[in-house]
Amino acid sequence: MIFFQGEDIRDVAFKDLFQRLGLWDSYPKKIQMKDILLIKKLPKSQELTEKDLWFQYVNMVMMLDCRARHLFLRSPEDLANIAHADDKDVQDDDDDFFTSHVKAAEAVPPQTHIHPMDLHMAVFHCSDNFVRQYLNGKLSTCQFALPLLIPNPWTEDIEFPAWALRKIKKTNKNVAEHIFNVPVPIVTIMRLGSSPNSKSQIMSNIINKKKHPVFFNRHCTGSTNNSLLVNGLAEISWYCPGGRDDDVFDRCVAFVNLHGDACQLPRQVRFLQEVSNAMILLLPDRPLKSEELKVAQKLHKVPVPLITLFSELEKVTNSSNANIKFKIAAKNRNEAELTEEIVQKISEFISSETKTCSLEMCLDIVKKNNFKLDEDEKSCKDGKEISQLLMYLLKETSGEPFLDSTLKEKLLPLQGKLWQEWCKNDKLLCRLPNKADTSLEQHASEIKMALKSSRKEQLNAALPLNNFLLKLLKSLSHSEDEEILYMLQWLCMSLDQHTAGILSGLQEKYHKIWMTQRSKMDKNSAQLDKKLSKISAQIKASGFTLNDIMREISQLYEAPHDMKYTGEHKSFFDNLPSIGADMLMLGYPLELMNGDVSHVPLTWLKAVFGKLIQKLGDKNIFVLSVLGVQSSGKSTLLNTMFGLQFAVSAGRCTSGMKNQLQYDFVLVIDSEGLRSPELSSEATLTHDNELATFIIGIGDLTLINIMGENPSEMQDILQICAQAFLRMASVKIKPSCIFVHQNVAETTANDKNQEGRRLLEKRLNEIARIAAKDENREAQCFSDIIQFDINTQVFYFKNLLEGDPPMAPPNPSYSQNVQELKTQLLHIKQWQTKCKLSTLSEFKLRIEDLWKALRRENFIFSFRNTLEVMVYNKLENHYADWSWKLRKHALETQQRWLNEIKSHLVADVSVSQLTEDFQDIYKTVTEEMETYFKNEEHTQILVNWRSNTDLRIQNLKDELINETCKLCEEMLNINRSKSQLDSKRTEYEAELLTKSRSLAERLKDKDSKLSDQQMKEQFNILWRELEEKVSREKPMEKAVDIKTKVKTIIFNHFRKVKNIMEMVQNDRVTFQFKEEYVQFNQGFWKRMWSKTPLSSKNDLKQKGEELTRSILEDVEKNIKQKENKELDFNESYVHEILDLIKQNAKFLNDPNIELTMHYVVDLSIFACSEAVNHFQRMHHTFKKNNDLLTYLNSKKKDSFQIFKSFCENASSVEFFVHFLCNHIKSAILKVVPENVSVHIADKMKSDYPAFNGNRTNLENHILDYLACNEKFNDYMTYIHFPKKFHEKFIQEKVKNCCDSEETQKMLLSNLSSVVDDTLKTCDEVTCSVNEKNGTPSMWLDELCSQLEDLEEKGRGYEKKDIKRFGFFRGKMINSLEEIQKNGKQGFGKSDMTDMIQRAGEILCKQLSGCWEQCPFCAAICTNTIPDHSCRHSMEFHRCGILSGVQYKDTDIAFIDFCTTAVGSTLRFYHSKSGKTIPYSKYEEAGDPLDKWKITADGSEKCYWKWFICTFQSDLEKRYKCRFESWGKIPDDWKKITKEDALIELDKYGSEEKK
Repeated sequence: MIFFQGEDIRDVAFKDLFQRLGLWDSYPKKIQMKDILLIKKLPKSQELTEKDLWFQYVNMVMMLDCRARHLFLRSPEDLANIAHADDKDVQDDDDDFFTSHVKAAEAVPPQTHIHPMDLHMAVFHCSDNFVRQYLNGKLSTCQFALPLLIPNPWTEDIEFPAWALRKIKKTNKNVAEHIFNVPVPIVTIMRLGSSPNSKSQIMSNIINKKKHPVFFNRHCTGSTNNSLLVNGLAEISWYCPGGRDDDVFDRCVAFVNLHGDACQLPRQVRFLQEVSNAMILLLPDRPLKSEELKVAQKLHKVPVPLITLFSELEKVTNSSNANIKFKIAAKNRNEAELTEEIVQKISEFISSETKTCSLEMCLDIVKKNNFKLDEDEKSCKDGKEISQLLMYLLKETSGEPFLDSTLKEKLLPLQGKLWQEWCKNDKLLCRLPNKADTSLEQHASEIKMALKSSRKEQLNAALPLNNFLLKLLKSLSHSEDEEILYMLQWLCMSLDQHTAGILSGLQEKYHKIWMTQRSKMDKNSAQLDKKLSKISAQIKASGFTLNDIMREISQLYEAPHDMKYTGEHKSFFDNLPSIGADMLMLGYPLELMNGDVSHVPLTWLKAVFGKLIQKLGDKNIFVLSVLGVQSSGKSTLLNTMFGLQFAVSAGRCTSGMKNQLQYDFVLVIDSEGLRSPELSSEATLTHDNELATFIIGIGDLTLINIMGENPSEMQDILQICAQAFLRMASVKIKPSCIFVHQNVAETTANDKNQEGRRLLEKRLNEIARIAAKDENREAQCFSDIIQFDINTQVFYFKNLLEGDPPMAPPNPSYSQNVQELKTQLLHIKQWQTKCKLSTLSEFKLRIEDLWKALRRENFIFSFRNTLEVMVYNKLENHYADWSWKLRKHALETQQRWLNEIKSHLVADVSVSQLTEDFQDIYKTVTEEMETYFKNEEHTQILVNWRSNTDLRIQNLKDELINETCKLCEEMLNINRSKSQLDSKRTEYEAELLTKSRSLAERLKDKDSKLSDQQMKEQFNILWRELEEKVSREKPMEKAVDIKTKVKTIIFNHFRKVKNIMEMVQNDRVTFQFKEEYVQFNQGFWKRMWSKTPLSSKNDLKQKGEELTRSILEDVEKNIKQKENKELDFNESYVHEILDLIKQNAKFLNDPNIELTMHYVVDLSIFACSEAVNHFQRMHHTFKKNNDLLTYLNSKKKDSFQIFKSFCENASSVEFFVHFLCNHIKSAILKVVPENVSVHIADKMKSDYPAFNGNRTNLENHILDYLACNEKFNDYMTYIHFPKKFHEKFIQEKVKNCCDSEETQKMLLSNLSSVVDDTLKTCDEVTCSVNEKNGTPSMWLDELCSQLEDLEEKGRGYEKKDIKRFGFFRGKMINSLEEIQKNGKQGFGKSDMTDMIQRAGEILCKQLSGCWEQCPFCAAICTNTIPDHSCRHSMEFHRCGILSGVQYKDTDIAFIDFCTTAVGSTLRFYHSKSGKTIPYSKYEEAGDPLDKWKITADGSEKCYWKWFICTFQSDLEKRYKCRFESWGKIPDDWKKITKEDALIELDKYGSEEKK
């Protein structure tokens, strides 16, 4: 802030003015572009305060609202004075009515509101140079005068704002040029003293016939006599002829108006004398004072033509020699006559005047007069120096002639033919045509090589960088923002200035040839056409703008990036996106689509937006796009609405109002016009459809701009837009639109607008139906496609200009229309409730998805929503966590319930009980889900899967409850079958114990001590008695002929099969896969020209043998599970085997091949026959384990030890303690492995990368594992038997984990935990019994009850013998400590094996899902639900040969990828229907292809290309195929290394985790 000592009243007034406007803190030059482009709520007129005025003014200027020049706010004093005057008028009587106004006028004080010109100049003083330049541009468009000489309010300085005037463009006879550099006659008007005539009004009348106030004058609204900032101000405006007969002047003329008394402004007068070609002097309506006379005489003496206006005279006489000094009477003159006379004299003066002066030429005079120049600021001078150096380097690089049509080719080599060829090939790669002699992959490889070659040539052409680009990029990287802005502005203006002459000459030449062609229309017409085309190309090549440079920079980044450049310039190239982001933040547009080649530089844009996110954060944005035909006012509309400066397709940000609007920035996308005349009709249609789809797709809302009322034009653009909106709806993108109908006649009334809306709605509905029919969709009206309201989403705009250009000012109604539209747009969330605004990162993905789909012929079929895929993958990762929490809880619940059932503490288990057990964990999971779906940033995308996820979790919970219930029922059935046996066991054990004690008591009475042999003999007598009793009481058992039972079941199951009896009765059953087990479907997948991908018959036997082996392994696994449970044989087990074989007896990846019923029968007989031995062993083991004699004999040794101890005077309590301690030890050693299995699974699920994500993540880790091992057989198992390989992979990883030291620690930790819990229970029971003063017997009962399954074991022992429980407790502690001490040694090898296997089984269940395989390539569906309702899908498909697919009747391998084939023109023949079907319409082939969703996005992994090259010989042996002809391996595949494949896997794995 600047302060001065001894401020006078004027200084105080100035300060007060700035404070009233709220601009004191902004003085001087502190308002920046980011401040005026801020979107914020504007107060209503009745709420407006003086501090709001400046922003309101700027906003109105931005909107080209001419009323901004008259903006003022009446002060409270003004309003009070008006009210006071009205009160007095009411009190006046009739006599005073005609005389009271004299007194009243004397009594009313001057008005105190802020003068509109003070507001205007206050904003100018507080604005930095760029804001001044911007506002001047808008004011110039409004046909208002601009500040030329600006006196400082506090100092004597006078500023010449050259920078603010440099970019002003004026159209002079249809040629637009920077007026700052154009020499034109300058006419100045000034006054001496005061005059009843307004010189500003006189000057405005000269320039504008419509009486538009070019210069603010005393008759304008809000004008007062107490302006503070206008005195001494000189303003300039230009009159530009339109080339019509009614032009005021036939050349461009500059008019300068000096505000204030010229007598008091000597410095301004002196400057204006020097620069003017003619002057107008307005004299007061009184005699001149001496000082005024001196000034007038001085002006009269200078050799500049002078027109003097005499305000006190009605008539004057000019002398006969009044050539350059002319007098005009101004008193009581008709305004039109006075204006006409002045215009006539000016025309005479400037027509005879040969010397003209541009503002650029005035700068020397400015410096001579010691005026302050805004361009003398350091950053501006530095920017100019860099710009001048760049222009020098430009000339040095281009040579002579400078800036000819070859300059771009020399200076910007990456944009020429190389770039055009690259774009052409890139699109060709996405729309592969069918070639008869090569496969799609070979053709694609050739194109990729061409793309790489183009990039290499680009890189060679770019390096070394020319001096111009090198200096420019260094300046952009290392300069301050302000200096960069100045440098870019200087550079743009210099380029415009230098190209203007060349372009003008070429255009003139074009016009002459065209006129010649029109006039002659002879045989030379074709030759003239060639000349016109050549000149048109030269015009295009001669244009050299900043946008061309930015295009070069984009290619300068993409070429090294695609070539993986690692040279010395790598860091330099890597910094280019940061420059692009900075340019965007500085207000320069970023080109999204290159209109010359119709290409989106995706790599460049992703990098720029990535840097933008780094600099700004991932902000929420509202993306507004515009679409319309050429020259329909699209860019003008956006520039007017948001204060932008669009020239071509671009985007930029504007910030503000986050809380109200729910976004941080508005990203505005302008576009080139539709229906370009440069393109052919067919090319125009394709181009327009692509452009409309892209523009509508990337925008949250699209302005559809319609110019005029031409029905055919409207029909064309509406049809294009309807088609684009329908495409968006098909891929679940929901943009919105607003129709802007411009250039509607001023007289159009509201009722006519309603009629227009009705007709528009009718057209839209008709077009929607046509478009829907073309896209095979259903839509009866336009609102069926998008959310649309004809009453609120259609705007009618008046004409932009009020009159004829170039001097016509903007129409105020247009500005009002723009403001209404802007308000509607900014509050989109209020009227489009379904609108989902994006973040910058989401917008980046949307561009990528749209462009990738647009490059392909079928947009809808090819579109892949990357953001949606990312959100879904993230949801799947969370779902895996939620499902694991439920499964882990289920495992722990199962273990608890099974332990209680085994201990006979539970007699029955119901679903309701288990449901209650799951209630807490289910509530926790659903609450986590609710939080995730509510707080996740992509809630509107997630809502698509909310109900499905809820249902999945609900179904999983029910499945786990039913599984737990089934396990409990099995255990209860076992208990029930053993209950009588257990009762007898207990009875016999108790009887044996009693008899042993009695016999021992009798034997102890004898004098001699018994030897061990004697005790054994006595005990054997007792034991034989017990055996005889058990044998007598044991019921007779029937022998079970398991073999016969199995044969009977098989016979009944296959009774309709011929000769089944003989087959079943054969005891020597063997099985070997035979060719007759295979039959082919009628529906072959057949390519045109008899090239048919079909599984080779040669490998069918091998496949069949592998399938058989897999099925038998599953059968064996099923039986082993039952054996481990020690179950008895059950006939249902045979039925399970038969069902398992039936379900798996098919080639999962080949719909053309079926296995015959003969195969199922033979394999079933063989498998069941093999199972008979297992069933017999199961039955024998079960009987043995449940036979009383067998059980008692197993306890004979322990019973003898008890008897022996009795004989040696031991009490029963000692045996009881020993028995219980052993039982506790056994129970602990059994439960610990079960616990550890769950803990291992939990640990690996959370910590092991392969298991802590979704199915796609697991797939990537398996592929990594396979590549590291490089075992071909493992690959074949993975491809043909994926479920089996997944289980093998999981089990192997679990085994490796269990062999690790960490797992050993887990085992010991769990053992210690169980022991500690047991000891804790013991201590708690001790405390409880002590508090109750209980007995040792009570202590034992309580302990047995707490340890669940000890209570049953305590029966039969005399608890009365227990005198103190301290003894028992001590023994038990010693036993438990011994268990802890022995640690792992307490567990057998089988325990460890079971633990590993169970942990693997748990993870296999958790990570399982759908196992369907693609009918084309055998890729696995990655859905986590086995029987999901949606179509099968997976992200990356494979080559057909991986599953053995070959061309029909040949041994040539089929190497095409599914995603390539379905996006091509290839067809296959489906003989079942007798039709040839395009791969792009594969669903028409029916089941199973119609169950799959294969996106034609060209996605593929180089992993499989590496695999084919690495295992080529193995594949040839395996499938008896050749990689020749159509199956030849492309050369670029052979360059892929394993490291490349693994890096790609790692890349996709990282993306999955995001």
